[in-house]
Amino acid sequence: MFWAWISILALLVLTNVRKIILEWVVIGTMLILLISNVFVINRIFSETIATNRMDQEIAYSIQNEIEKYEESHNTTVDTIRTYFDEDPTSEYEFARYKGYDINRRMYNALWSLVPGINFYNNTSYKQDTGTPEEYTKWFADKKWDYFMPEEQLRFEDNVLHLAVY
Repeated sequence: MFWAWISILALLVLTNVRKIILEWVVIGTMLILLISNVFVINRIFSETIATNRMDQEIAYSIQNEIEKYEESHNTTVDTIRTYFDEDPTSEYEFARYKGYDINRRMYNALWSLVPGINFYNNTSYKQDTGTPEEYTKWFADKKWDYFMPEEQLRFEDNVLHLAVY
């Protein structure tokens, strides 16, 4: 479609058609490109909001589980030790636009995982990275395609072991 419009523009310029027709063709082309960009940007923006909302809900679920553990064990969790499963998911399935870091899950990068949980819950957990031996101890032979707190959260004293899918 784009090259068809370029060809028409080139044809009009080369055949010295009146300036007014050329201006209307240029304006029409610009409007078509502008309108299509508005729809694409709107879709990307909507997916970004949805991705952020999903990340927020997972952070709330994690905090809810931490609070339940703290109440039942009379302790305070201060560290979240993170582990990635064998094939971590970088984006949610609904996202159609996945270019660069747009619409990426915050749970897919160490730099945003615990800071994101802290941001959404107004907490200050320390971040720690688990070892392969600990991963085997807590989460051996597990693979997840979605968040399952009963399987991906394990508590040990003041440490939450969090497996990220």
